[in-house]
Amino acid sequence: FAVTGRGFAVSGKTVVLACGGPNLPQLGGDLGGITMAEQLGHTVEPVAPAHVGITVADDWTGALAGLWMDVELKLLAGKRCLAQAQGSMLFTSGALTGEAVFNISGEVSPALSAGEALTLCVNFHPDLAQAEVAQWLHRVFGERTRELAEKALDYIVPQRLGALLLQRHKHKHGIRVMQLDERHRLALLEDMTSLR
Repeated sequence: FAVTGRGFAVSGKTVVLACGGPNLPQLGGDLGGITMAEQLGHTVEPVAPAHVGITVADDWTGALAGLWMDVELKLLAGKRCLAQAQGSMLFTSGALTGEAVFNISGEVSPALSAGEALTLCVNFHPDLAQAEVAQWLHRVFGERTRELAEKALDYIVPQRLGALLLQRHKHKHGIRVMQLDERHRLALLEDMTSLR
């Protein structure tokens, strides 16, 4: 190889082309070094974003902007798990970010391009079995039957998240723990350990 530039010429048996991350065309950029590698005859894998935030279709996530939690995430295509990660997750007004999100985000774009319908499953208590979370919920609700449900849920999940979980199940603001029947409690448990 002979590499020339402004005022220099270098020759060698091997050239390493370190082109960095591309500026994706869909974001208004170009492929820069990727195009150069193709022009030099290299085979290039399809370009997809990785270690990025994930945007979800559900608009309620924006209401939790600024909330940071340790979670377990599963990226599902139907019943098939494409990726799983545990770590921090930050809700923002436009996307989910954080360590756990970044560790599965590379699987999203290829799956969507292949026509897969994706679901993100969030466990807000990754270090506990569902039975342990169920006992915790039962104990907290049993000790606070007359309290507002969202205030009681604050002992298990952050209050903003608890209030949002209640809203997702169409519970009116100001509902008390004693007004939640077993079906409602099971739905809350499911959301805390496997929210889709």
